[in-house]
Amino acid sequence: MTTRGMKEDEMRIIADCISDAIHNRGDAAKLEHISDQVHELCKQHPVLV
Repeated sequence: MTTRGMKEDEMRIIADCISDAIHNRGDAAKLEHISDQVHELCKQHPVLV
């Protein structure tokens, strides 16, 4: 995560996504929403090589 330049705010978002995924593991629609959030976050912070 730090390789992508993410800071404290992004860490909170990631923690929320992990918690939401655990608590909603049987809800495909919710998991899809979480996946979309993660993809957007990764697009905003690409890996620099």
